[in-house]
Amino acid sequence: MKKKYWIAGGLVLVAVIVAGIVLLLLPSRGQEHTATVVEAVNKVDAHPRPKDGWEPAIVDMLIYGGGQVRTRAESSARLELLEGLVRLSADSIFTVKESVTRQGTLLTTLFLQEGRLWVHLTTDQPHEFTVETGNAAAAVRDTRFSVKVADGETLVSVAEGEVELIAQEQSVTVAEEEQAIVKPDQPPSPPEPLSTEERALWAIEGEMPELAPEDVHIITDGTWKFSRDPSTGWQQQDYDDSGWTAVDGEPCQEFPGAEPACLWDYPYRYVPNNTLYFRTIFDVAYVPSRARIVTLVDDDVDIYLNGTLVLHDGEDVGTSGISWWEADVTDLIRSGTNILAFRGVDTGEGTAYVQAALGLCFGTEDTYDPIVQIMNHWEEWFDGDIYIEAVDAPCDAGVVEVAYRVDGGPWQIVKPHEGFQLPPGEHDVEARATDGAGRQGFDSWHFRIGQP
Repeated sequence: MKKKYWIAGGLVLVAVIVAGIVLLLLPSRGQEHTATVVEAVNKVDAHPRPKDGWEPAIVDMLIYGGGQVRTRAESSARLELLEGLVRLSADSIFTVKESVTRQGTLLTTLFLQEGRLWVHLTTDQPHEFTVETGNAAAAVRDTRFSVKVADGETLVSVAEGEVELIAQEQSVTVAEEEQAIVKPDQPPSPPEPLSTEERALWAIEGEMPELAPEDVHIITDGTWKFSRDPSTGWQQQDYDDSGWTAVDGEPCQEFPGAEPACLWDYPYRYVPNNTLYFRTIFDVAYVPSRARIVTLVDDDVDIYLNGTLVLHDGEDVGTSGISWWEADVTDLIRSGTNILAFRGVDTGEGTAYVQAALGLCFGTEDTYDPIVQIMNHWEEWFDGDIYIEAVDAPCDAGVVEVAYRVDGGPWQIVKPHEGFQLPPGEHDVEARATDGAGRQGFDSWHFRIGQP
């Protein structure tokens, strides 16, 4: 059976499992247990007993009843109890109020003062698991749930099982993949599906990637602005671009995993050494576990994310003409407003464009084969550098190897954008790109080198 608990003036999180068989009775005060620190990342402090002072938390440190653990910025801690594991996020503090066995039942009470706890209960033994915050909730065996305390509110979200949230002598049942909030002096809100932000946090901090929200793509399209001659600071967020013009986004070449448009295609063609500047501002509600930008450029480009140069393709790097590029920008994405800015250059007279997708990635499945293309080839006879371009989808693993072979010979590893030449005559060239997940893409072309 499942019991409900109400503690006046407090929030309580209770997990209850009572076996049908009455176990041997223990002394009424119960047998005390300890929580064990099994992980301490960066700045984590603890005082194992109420009378102890704060000291750095270390692995295998025992936390007794009344002991506390706190994490600072960019820190986390993990503790093991008889019921399972508890993880403490950054800027959090909690107390192990009680952890005992009484009459055959594990009884644990935690107090979360601020921050966030992630709880994974795994025991098969009868147990009552309680988290006090100023509101109340209850969960059953094998439940995975999280409790967050911030600005006087308590948020409870559930990945597996059920949680009963109690406040103001009222309760709601929060089911799997639901969440509910308790505001000061109010009863619990009705449960609702996990928000996108909660799903993202469960995927990263809660270590359940299967709950990850869908990947998000920030693409080049008609919402961007451009200028031909901006003032200094055009790649910064606080720059005034009110005088910039909206772009015309045109459909462009094949692109893996997203559908961005080309910026500055036909409206600006046949302008020698044409240089254009592009900007877009976008908001991120949650920081992704990974972020990658993929771009297709003709001819050269500089890409800035939040004012930092993340990719440079110029005459001194790579090739003129069409080229694929990709870059990991995970460390530069921030919660809130972000700015993505390009400087594009056409080094000749012809159609020039830049096409890009920034992937905010949460999933772990690699979906697309990488794209590989043999560049600089024509139907007629040819005499010059051949190079291979390769790229993976924004939220896939990324290209890790590019290779080619001539006339069925051995594969030769080559760097993307690195040119090579063939001897005179007719040759069959095959190209191969391999991504970090082992997926492969292929291309081939029959070359006629020299003069007929």
